[in-house]
Amino acid sequence: MSFKDKLNVSVLSGVFSQPERPSELDCKNFQNPTGIGRPEITQCPDFEYTVCGTDNNTYANECLICQYNADHNPEPKVGRKHDGPCTDN
Repeated sequence: MSFKDKLNVSVLSGVFSQPERPSELDCKNFQNPTGIGRPEITQCPDFEYTVCGTDNNTYANECLICQYNADHNPEPKVGRKHDGPCTDN
């Protein structure tokens, strides 16, 4: 069974879990390679891969944290606290 087939089965059966990833946020993955328009960030993908930011806000995916940092220039920059939504605990 191919990876794509396994992914489709997992998603359809409701048992899809997000893989572990390093805690650092690498915004280089989302940079606009053309340099036209906003060179620091390209349009974020539509998929949801919910992450909790270090500002305790939930983002649909890491790209949106990068976009927030590019638009608002907070200090310190918002990073990824953990996968999944932020909780009050």
